[in-house]
Amino acid sequence: MRKWIVGLLFTAGIILLISPLIKYQLIDFSASKVSMDQYSAKELQQNSEKKATFDYEAITPPTMTNVLTSTVNLDDPAVIGIITIPDIHIELPILKGTTNDNLLIGAATMREDQQMGQGNYPLAGHHTRSEEQFFGRVPELKKGADIYLTDKKNKYHYKVTENKVISETETDVINDTTENKITLITCDVPTKTNKRVMVQGVLVE
Repeated sequence: MRKWIVGLLFTAGIILLISPLIKYQLIDFSASKVSMDQYSAKELQQNSEKKATFDYEAITPPTMTNVLTSTVNLDDPAVIGIITIPDIHIELPILKGTTNDNLLIGAATMREDQQMGQGNYPLAGHHTRSEEQFFGRVPELKKGADIYLTDKKNKYHYKVTENKVISETETDVINDTTENKITLITCDVPTKTNKRVMVQGVLVE
């Protein structure tokens, strides 16, 4: 009986140790199922016209449960473009709507009315323990770094002007502006937190 209990505890310990690795591999697998090559400019435009959900309070750090659910239920995500940040080796699909499912694929838009190259274009992305995933390296961005967006019709080039930590309650940073700029939002640490890293850049061409 004692050996059985020891064996069970040992097995449970191994599962606890490897479960984060499995989770991040599943996230990578889920995200890899969305290839930008499969979308035409017309399809991206059609996706941008779809209704979307913007439920910030429902967003949670990735758990094994929602990762598995997203992997199984992935179906015709509303991909509307691509974000590329060369300095931190980011190239991610942009999806319309702030949902847990979208954030397990790429960067998520944060307002129904936002348009690339016009006014403020806010995007949210996860910061996981795997720094190479999603917006994990966004906190490293320096002033002057290049950010590119494209909807396969036009390409928009932004330069980073600001990188700071803000409170999660400072939601005014995603409001529209007369200045053409981009706002990237991610958690300051890869765990539950009430702080956010906000990176902003201005459109240069």
